[in-house]
Amino acid sequence: MEKTVSSQDVPQLFGDLLRQVSDKGDRYVVERDGVPLAAVVPFALYSQWKRRRAGFFQQMRETAERANLSEDEAIRLTDEAKRAVRSQP
Repeated sequence: MEKTVSSQDVPQLFGDLLRQVSDKGDRYVVERDGVPLAAVVPFALYSQWKRRRAGFFQQMRETAERANLSEDEAIRLTDEAKRAVRSQP
């Protein structure tokens, strides 16, 4: 379950917040003035994101090699893909 917590409340709630993340798998978005600043998530989920990210970039490198792209061309295409994905609702 994802919950939101104010950055002002985090110091008082941090121990409980960590227990809920660790024990229940809860996720927290830390906000300041309604603007998201950070996320507190279970470490297993964070590790999964890191592995997927590394796999994505490895796949991009392999694709660039097969397509015979320069590093600059591959970076440009990667940036274009990221912008396209991030612009989707």
